[in-house]
Amino acid sequence: MGSASATPSLSGSTSPGSAQQRSAMSPPAHIPKRSPQSVQVEDLFGSEGQLPPVSQPPIMQPLLELYTYNYATGLDRLLECEWYATAMGCRALQQDRELLSLLAQCVNCFQTSPHHLLATPQLQALESHLVWKLMILPRVTMTPTLPLCMRIETIEHLLTGQLLPQNRIPPLPPLHADDEITFWNQLGCLTASTDLRRMADCLSILRKLLAQREHRDVLYSMAVVRHVSRLSGPGPEEIRKFRSAQELIQRQTAASCSQVIQRLCSMAMQSWACNAR
Repeated sequence: MGSASATPSLSGSTSPGSAQQRSAMSPPAHIPKRSPQSVQVEDLFGSEGQLPPVSQPPIMQPLLELYTYNYATGLDRLLECEWYATAMGCRALQQDRELLSLLAQCVNCFQTSPHHLLATPQLQALESHLVWKLMILPRVTMTPTLPLCMRIETIEHLLTGQLLPQNRIPPLPPLHADDEITFWNQLGCLTASTDLRRMADCLSILRKLLAQREHRDVLYSMAVVRHVSRLSGPGPEEIRKFRSAQELIQRQTAASCSQVIQRLCSMAMQSWACNAR
């Protein structure tokens, strides 16, 4: 996805890192605790460390190009919407000075780092921070009850392991069929539920709606990990599904062609690491 842009990105490369860094980003070898710790999204970026200062005031055009080619389309695809790559998304970005500064920091790091260092944990953390801040842009311009904001809220609680207070994504009326709305409604139901049987029913429906879409595979895998980690005594089949889901997430941190999916997966892995401590 990033190939259309002249600005380097983290896509398509992995960093060996230190043994400690590899351990922190690897799926835990055991099923994590049933009751997740209270994790905030900010805990899932990783350590950005001391970043080099931006040497000159950012120019808007390169920032918009990086946003458009590397992130906007991926966010629209993830959330199954048409907002980020439109004039509305670009306008919201241009009005957010703090986010523009973060985007400029990314451009600076991508342009000044040797290619083999582009996937270091430090830069991955910076990009995770950026992806999340871009994802929540609609919260500034929309009411919380609009579908896009409700989908963002579901992903936030899925990432942090926290219980969604209420699934506000409405189901379809009877006799209507729409895979997209049903998928997001069931994902919201699962994230808002503590009933293990209800969660299993949601997973069964979600699995039938994957439609070979990468972002749905990733969200479904995150939901599987959430469900199995809450079982008091998971059987062999649940453990197999759990490990398969973790392996998919780990693989997509580097294999995905979408910067958004890569960083969403690395944030999910960081969440596992937080709850495995």
